[in-house]
Amino acid sequence: MGEGLAHTKAGQSVISITKDGNRLKAVELRRHDVSLEVLWTKSSEADGDWSAFAVECGLATEAAKPTRTGRKNMVVAGFGSTGVAFYHIEAPAVGQEETEAIVKMQAENLLPLPAEQIEVAWRSRPSQDGKAGVTIAAARRDYLQRFVETVRGFDPRTILLNCEAIVKAWQVFFGGNEQKAAVVSLGAQNTQVCLAEDGQLTGAVVLDMGTEDLWGTAGRLPGWEDDGLLAEHTGAGDRFSQDMRSVLESFGCTDIAQVPVIVLSDGNSDIETAVSCLAAGGMNARAALPEAARVRGPAELKAEEIYEYRVPLGLAAMAVDGPSDGLRLFEKLYDATRLQKKKPALYSHTVAGLIAGAMLVVLVVTAYAVDIATEKRLSALASQAGFKEIEQRHTLLRAVAQQRPDLLELLGEISSGESKGIILDSIHFKKGQLATVSGQAQSTEQLYEFQKYLLGRNGIKEVNQRSAARGDKDKKLKFTLTFHYKNLTKKGAGL
Repeated sequence: MGEGLAHTKAGQSVISITKDGNRLKAVELRRHDVSLEVLWTKSSEADGDWSAFAVECGLATEAAKPTRTGRKNMVVAGFGSTGVAFYHIEAPAVGQEETEAIVKMQAENLLPLPAEQIEVAWRSRPSQDGKAGVTIAAARRDYLQRFVETVRGFDPRTILLNCEAIVKAWQVFFGGNEQKAAVVSLGAQNTQVCLAEDGQLTGAVVLDMGTEDLWGTAGRLPGWEDDGLLAEHTGAGDRFSQDMRSVLESFGCTDIAQVPVIVLSDGNSDIETAVSCLAAGGMNARAALPEAARVRGPAELKAEEIYEYRVPLGLAAMAVDGPSDGLRLFEKLYDATRLQKKKPALYSHTVAGLIAGAMLVVLVVTAYAVDIATEKRLSALASQAGFKEIEQRHTLLRAVAQQRPDLLELLGEISSGESKGIILDSIHFKKGQLATVSGQAQSTEQLYEFQKYLLGRNGIKEVNQRSAARGDKDKKLKFTLTFHYKNLTKKGAGL
């Protein structure tokens, strides 16, 4: 979370609080040279109040103490993954600013919400062959804001995602070291499945099925009879196995049997039964037990206690090992507001050049994908009988080249210095559809001049306003224009 997670100082500890199931749970953790010390653990009653629980943990809240100076420990809060969508995309291996613009535009396409209603965080992995894998986390802004108001009273340093804490707990407290694995954390009413690659979360799904659905109040799977009927043949076990297969497929795992499925466990036989269900469904499933030797404290923690507090322990471990490269979903809603960062002013001075450069990358990628798809079709034809001759094949490929939109030229003209005062937000182009450009202008006169300017560009015709309205706060004129580009936006030009 940027500045929010600095390295803890010698003797400083981390307190983490999160909701796990219907209870609030907290731990205090301190890092030593080669070990972690758990100072205490605490749970609330069912459906406890966050602020009241914070007071029980020795944290002053706004209601109890208006001033919060002199705190010696760092406090972090955990946010559940329900309501957070995760996506994985591939992007060109470019700079952080360009990647951020690509992610923003991709998120707007993936989510059925306007950009101003969503918050997006992302993290890229090392690039290969000029491409980088990018993990995107997105959620409704109002949903996140409600959580911010819930925890603001005890002033956590930052807010982290519980799904990332599960991956961290698996590594630190359960000895997880697989390069790629699906880590499963069973809850009473749901199950968190986290895809971990190279020690980082790259995907997460919450299944609406937990131990209560699997074993009921009696502690066994419905249909498990005294005559030894195998759990994997029951309806609940089958559904659990099928749901897990669907999750792995959604993660892009093509060979299900090759991906380790690690189920966090405290040694309970019921969790072993769940592992058996997954194994019977063709998955490479096994249970992972806590390693008590990895932690120390005033009272020795048993494996069952480490398992019970796995999520807050993971949160605290993320914070105590900072700075964190966790997904910063709350950075703008909580940290930036609390620390009064001055990002908007900086943004206003740099956004035009930044977006123009980033859109160059986006549009080049779009054009490249369209051209490759067409050339693959034509290459398939060229390999068939009657298309073997080199001259014919070159003629065919030259025809493709002539149909390519010169998107670099188009973007260069749209974002040139002659359109002064116009800030572009996005450009959308797809063969067979009107091209659209969205942005901001200072006045209607400025927008009119920009519209006239576009009409004078080579290949651009029929420039029309689809929308134009002033913002409530900044009073800037937000607009969307549509236009035809050469003959590529006419109906019938699509692939």
